[in-house]
Amino acid sequence: MSDLIEFGPFRLDTSRDLLFREGSVVGLPQKAMEVLKILISRPGAVIAKDELMNLVWPNAFVEEANLTQNIHVLRKALGENADENRFIATVPGKGYRFVATPRRIELDTLHNEKGHAPLNIFRRRGDFPVLALLSPWTTSILIIATTLVIAAIGTIPVLTKSLNAHGMALQKNGQVAKAIIYYRRALALRPSFAAARFNLGEAYEEKQDYERAIKAYQATLDSDPGFYPAYNNLARLYILRHDYYAALRLLDRAFAMKPEEPSVRYSLHENRGWALLGLGQLAQAEDSLRAAIALQPKRSAAHCNLEKVFEKQALYREATLESILCLSLSNQEGLNPGLTALPPGAVTITSPSPGVSQAAP
Repeated sequence: MSDLIEFGPFRLDTSRDLLFREGSVVGLPQKAMEVLKILISRPGAVIAKDELMNLVWPNAFVEEANLTQNIHVLRKALGENADENRFIATVPGKGYRFVATPRRIELDTLHNEKGHAPLNIFRRRGDFPVLALLSPWTTSILIIATTLVIAAIGTIPVLTKSLNAHGMALQKNGQVAKAIIYYRRALALRPSFAAARFNLGEAYEEKQDYERAIKAYQATLDSDPGFYPAYNNLARLYILRHDYYAALRLLDRAFAMKPEEPSVRYSLHENRGWALLGLGQLAQAEDSLRAAIALQPKRSAAHCNLEKVFEKQALYREATLESILCLSLSNQEGLNPGLTALPPGAVTITSPSPGVSQAAP
C-alpha cells in the first residue's frame, strides 16, 4: 500500500497511522485506524466481520461489539451520519465495505502540490529542515521543553507501578472502591498497563460488577495478548453467563501459551471442566477436573464440580466422596462450599448471587 491514500477530503498516511482532513489531523484510536487501513486496502470488497476481528485483534478473543464500536468511532471521525454511506457501508449479515474510491499518492509529488503544507511538515523529519526555520532562542526553548517532557515520560512507568501496588494493598485490605481509584489513576497515565487493567477487572469482579469486569479483562488482552490470567478470569465470567463455547475458546488460547505455574494451570483445567459440565460433556469435564486435582489436590473447586459431574452420571458413591472433599477443603479455605461450585444455570451475570465471584478460583 502507498504511504498516502486520498479519499474525499481525507488523506491517510499509512506509514505513521495519521488521518488528515484538508491538512488537519483527525484523531483516531489505534484499533479504529487499523480497521480503516484494512477496509481502504480492499475498496469495494465486502470484508467479513470475523475476518476483520481476526486481523485487528489477532491474538485475543473479542466480541463483535468491539468491532461495532470501532466502526461507529470511525464513521463519526469521517463525518458520516447514521443514514450515510459515503465511505463505509454495512452489508447486513456479512460485514463492511469501503465504498469511496481511494487514490494513491506518491510522496515525491507532495512538494509540487499546493494547499497541503501541514502534510509536508509531518513528512519524514530528515526530508524537511524544521529547526532551520526557527530562531536560535526558540530552538533552545524547544530543546529544553523536549528534554523536560522526555524526563517526565521516563518517570511514568515507575509512578504507575506505585499506583498499581497501592491499589493492590487497598484491595487486599478490603478497600475495593479506593483500590479502583488507584488503578484508574495508573491507567490514566499509562493506558497500556496490562497489570493495572487486570487488577481493575478483579476489583470490579469482587464488587460483582461483572460487565465492567469483562471490559477490563478484554482491555487487558488488547494491551497484552500474552497476559493469560486475563483469559482465565474472562472465561469464568463467560461461564457465569452460560456462554460456555466462548469460555472454552478463551481457555484454549491460554493453554496454547503453556503457562508453567501450577496454580494457573489448575484454574484453567478447573474452569474448562466447569464449562464442559455446563455443556453436558461429562466425560471431558471429568478429565479436565481430574487434571486440575492432580496439580493441586487440596483445592476445593475442582472436587466440588466433580461432585456435580458424578451426580449427573448417577454415580452417587463417587459423588458422595467428592462432596466430602469439597466440604472439608472449602472449610480449610474459608469458602462457602455451596458457592464454590455452581451447577450450570444456577447464576447469571445479569442477576448474580452474593459471593458468586468465589465460584471458580
